[in-house]
Amino acid sequence: MRPIFYVLLVFMACGFGSCTRHQVIRLASDHPQTLQRAFVVETDTLLLTYNFSGEGGPVAISIYNKLNHPLFIDWRQSSLIVGGQVFPYVEGPSEGYVYEALGGPFGALPLRSSQDVALVPPHSYLQSPLFWLAPTPYQGLPGDVWQERRGGRLFKRQGYSAATSPVYIRSYLAFGTDRPLTHPFYQQTTFWLEEVLQTTSARYVRLVRNEQWGDTFTVQQQNDSRVLAASSLTLLSSVMMSLLLVAAWGG
Repeated sequence: MRPIFYVLLVFMACGFGSCTRHQVIRLASDHPQTLQRAFVVETDTLLLTYNFSGEGGPVAISIYNKLNHPLFIDWRQSSLIVGGQVFPYVEGPSEGYVYEALGGPFGALPLRSSQDVALVPPHSYLQSPLFWLAPTPYQGLPGDVWQERRGGRLFKRQGYSAATSPVYIRSYLAFGTDRPLTHPFYQQTTFWLEEVLQTTSARYVRLVRNEQWGDTFTVQQQNDSRVLAASSLTLLSSVMMSLLLVAAWGG
């Protein structure tokens, strides 16, 4: 009976160790990227840098004012547009929005800030508060799913282009050179999904987070770990009871 008991322990360890699934999502855009793969948008007026690195797709925007006079950004009139749905960058104390898209839950969390308009002094940077792009995993993405090995690990991969991406993300920012912004001008930047990896490899996810690539973020999905644990314990109890009955009968 001892070998069977060891097999059951291995089964339990494997079951509990693979409860958590992750998505590793890489975005693309027409704009150039830095060495750390953040996106750069430059005009005669300003320099924007978008960085999505982290868990849940934090939208970190660095704004550099190239002018010799102050520049203002109106967060209240600025939005992140995901799949056609508008998420204001500032929405007071709201906990966020959740709507149905692509066959499953998808959400975005707006900024928690009471500052509607922010000042960017001449020739200086302003770092935006964070806005989380994907607090929940993408569900029901269309397209073929490929099995792919990377570093000895098996992944499920979906790849897209600007023409085939199921989700387009637009950042729509309102700027002005006076306050209040009576004549604002707008800067729009578009991103799309380029690659979505499904993995249970916590090691690979840690590698991605440590690299801090500006075009890549991770989303964690708990794969019903409590249900799996309960099912595993029930199975273990049933098998052990059967083994005890067999042993008693044999004795």
